[in-house]
Amino acid sequence: MVEALSDVYSNIKVLAFDNPANIAGVDSVCFLFTGDSDSTGQNNTICQIIMFFSIDGVNCEQHIAFTYNTSENTSLEASLAEILPSISLG
Repeated sequence: MVEALSDVYSNIKVLAFDNPANIAGVDSVCFLFTGDSDSTGQNNTICQIIMFFSIDGVNCEQHIAFTYNTSENTSLEASLAEILPSISLG
């Protein structure tokens, strides 16, 4: 499970992972997103999450990318409470 810890900038989130997978921990996370500026009631947002971690001394990274329709006059930031708990490293 992933949860937002703080809002440092409007387009960067700090994430914490609580997961029983065989990963000692996630060293750092980059979370970026951008909207498509569509004003016709469909605001499609592109989101990319990059996790950096080590397994048995080997440096690894995991990319998660997806699009999300946040509807009119909303943003991905407003939907993080729904999206982040659904992400798992398992």
